Amino acid sequence: MHMKVPIGSSLLSALLREIQICRPTLRLIADDFSVGQSPDVALLSAASVRGARQMLMVGQGLKHMDFNLGIHALLNSETPALLAQKWGQLERYGREMVATEAIEAQDGRILFRRHALDGSSLNETDNLLVYGVLYSLFQRYGCDGLTGTVIGENGEIRLTYTERELRAGDMPVVKPDDLWLLQWSGLQRRPQERFGISRRPDKASLLPVFGDVDRVLRTTARLLAEDPCRHWTAEEIAAAQGLSKRTFQRRLTNRHTSFSRIVADVRTHQAMWLLSEPGINISLIGFWCGYSDNAHFSREFKKKTGLSPSDYRAKIAA
Repeated sequence: MHMKVPIGSSLLSALLREIQICRPTLRLIADDFSVGQSPDVALLSAASVRGARQMLMVGQGLKHMDFNLGIHALLNSETPALLAQKWGQLERYGREMVATEAIEAQDGRILFRRHALDGSSLNETDNLLVYGVLYSLFQRYGCDGLTGTVIGENGEIRLTYTERELRAGDMPVVKPDDLWLLQWSGLQRRPQERFGISRRPDKASLLPVFGDVDRVLRTTARLLAEDPCRHWTAEEIAAAQGLSKRTFQRRLTNRHTSFSRIVADVRTHQAMWLLSEPGINISLIGFWCGYSDNAHFSREFKKKTGLSPSDYRAKIAA
């Protein structure tokens, strides 16, 4: 008899559907599906039959995914630590009730902890799905020799796994409050796929129009546009140009603008471009552009254009 437990995370539900339950996993758990089950419920049913290790394998479906703007935003990170930070942004964007926190990030290792925002107990199967996806994201990012370790509350090692070890056997007991350590021996960034859309504009068309004005303004807009999902600070943008924060802000003030205004302009230009493509999910566009959630995206976009994102898409499609 199947144990039908609905997954607690809307973000995970959407992501699992997008992954489409990776082909290797599908072959293993196809017999555990019940007619009419959603993919997330079917996977949780499979966990009760085949063991929790199967949940960690689900993330391997990332290898078979078509282009996805959300995954692209995560992988479009300067460092593994930024990738981990963006995962937290994605959870907050989806208004998840559980947060995945990178409590320690060093060269070659990141330690994660998950906790419920309302103080309730965590779902260990939910945790396994998230960490399985994170493992595959870091693998796809370019972390070579990747190893995941489950650490208990007293520091005991419950499990150490690699991609090969994820393929067979049952998991030991894993508790909801366990810590999860990802370690890698080398980093070789994988080339990121091109946007899976019908047209790719040149970089200049993605930036606010500054004409031939101050080089600092143009460089700031370019840096922001290269990774709009990243929550850049003025200090980071200034340092990338060899400037102090004070000098950077003075240059912007002299041009009658501000860092926050340039950020808003870049986000709007990126959103307008992506909204012209009907196949891209509007929520993922908001995440790619660095907004905190859908409401923030809709509010700020309408402030700039006079239209909500959905109305803007409908207008240009007419």
